[in-house]
Amino acid sequence: MKLITVIVIVLTCLVIISCSSTTVTDNNPEIAPAGDSISGKTTFDIGASITHYSSILGKAGFEPMKTTIKIGDAISFTNNDPKKKSTVLTIKLGQERRYINSPLLKSGETWEYFFNVKGDYTIWTAAYGVMGKVVVE
Repeated sequence: MKLITVIVIVLTCLVIISCSSTTVTDNNPEIAPAGDSISGKTTFDIGASITHYSSILGKAGFEPMKTTIKIGDAISFTNNDPKKKSTVLTIKLGQERRYINSPLLKSGETWEYFFNVKGDYTIWTAAYGVMGKVVVE
């Protein structure tokens, strides 16, 4: 039974990784590339962005579990899983059926994402499925 669970988790991670082409290579606060983006009608002045920080804690979820930010701000997510597991972070806006996936984050690695659309986001990791929240005002 444990072997089947491990295989399902590994296959899920591989599917998520293979479907994801989102990478952050600079500080350009654009929404993820076409195909992985969550689109919106709100625009903002990019000169006022602030970076917030969130720690991925494995089964314990995130620290903080809920983050409230302004449009154009970024969150820097760091994988601090105490079991040193690699994971993929997934971001979803409201009820939309489009997702943004981070690259595979090894223990200690960080990924930054700019939130350019107002709304309530759900965040979770492929490894555990514990959900956190980001509110963009």
